[in-house]
Amino acid sequence: MAPVRQTVRRPVRHAALVALLIATIAHPLAASALTAASGDTAAWLYATSNIVRIDIKTSASLGSISASSWTDATFKLTRGSTTYGALDGISAWAIKLRLKGTGSFRSLPSKGGLRLEFPTSSQRVSGIKRMTLNNMVQDRSKVSEAVGYTLFRALGIAAPRTGYAQVWINSQAYGLYLNVESLDGIALDKRNAIGGTSHLYEGVLGRTSDATDSSSAHYQVDVGTSDRSDLSALLSANNAAPASWYASVNALANLQEMTKVWAVERYIGHWNGYSSPEINNYYLHSPTSGKFEMLPWGIDQIFGGGTDNRTPYSFGNTAGGPLFVGCMQNSTCRAMYVAALTAVKKKSKAIALDDLATSLHASIKAAISLDAKDETSLNQSNAALASALAFIRHRPTDLATWLKRN
Repeated sequence: MAPVRQTVRRPVRHAALVALLIATIAHPLAASALTAASGDTAAWLYATSNIVRIDIKTSASLGSISASSWTDATFKLTRGSTTYGALDGISAWAIKLRLKGTGSFRSLPSKGGLRLEFPTSSQRVSGIKRMTLNNMVQDRSKVSEAVGYTLFRALGIAAPRTGYAQVWINSQAYGLYLNVESLDGIALDKRNAIGGTSHLYEGVLGRTSDATDSSSAHYQVDVGTSDRSDLSALLSANNAAPASWYASVNALANLQEMTKVWAVERYIGHWNGYSSPEINNYYLHSPTSGKFEMLPWGIDQIFGGGTDNRTPYSFGNTAGGPLFVGCMQNSTCRAMYVAALTAVKKKSKAIALDDLATSLHASIKAAISLDAKDETSLNQSNAALASALAFIRHRPTDLATWLKRN
């Protein structure tokens, strides 16, 4: 493991430098390997204007379905008068099903989070191969995760898109789920502006694994081969001394993009991401040509909410993943991060994040009230929304106070 460095606070003292960095972050000069999804026939799946219905049928005992192995099932999705798939007969869509989640994990017949895989290319909803259905048991507002990803995307970060689905398993209603776009090879192909993907590494296990070691189980290869030399080079570059760290790491990583990711994480109170001691819930994308970029994941306990009731880390807390720690010890990168925080604040206001949360919650309120499987009542969801709105509306003041002190 790389040696732990002393935390060095390096305030940004020159307003002109900060202004230049804000402009650069808002309009990056360097080409990004990943862009917004385009030409996507599945875009309707991630529209919040309507809620689709998903029916799943399996002959397996519900209690035997786990997160560690796949179970055979059949699938049907209904959107208005349009149907994709079938549960029975020669038209049935055969899929693979398993449970998901750590803190949000629930066994069936409770409201389990679900991962679906469509192994037959001709039996896919608008070409998608995987579907992630979050049970939202940790997001009582039912909108925080969707709204948080919207902010990431508004800042040019290739975050997943979201929609909503009401799920039935073996004809029993399981209630409202968040359909989070699975970040796989198909999703990356829709976003890759300058070439293909070499690797997509998923950061897992958090602080229980070694994020400084490229061979560690912390890095799960979701796309690509077992050759991790690209990741090894990035982590080796991160061992440079603070004075030369920026030049070393910036040659391999898009630090404009990464500092924006970390700034959004801290701004929305994502205490379980890369820029936190948990070092969890993120992806590293390595393109065939270009620099590493980072993608967010698992933001269901943000805006000061969530069932864990965790206090968000301060904007200046230097604990986190190894790249974030290195950035905080380098004056140039830290200035980029501070500038990114200001850019995030401005974007949050520009897209009216609080109004977005309010309108989205209103659109799904009826579905929340009908969800007999959920652990959250409509009144509790309303209260969670109010708490999230208070957090969002006070965040500019929180940041302004921190900037004055730093």
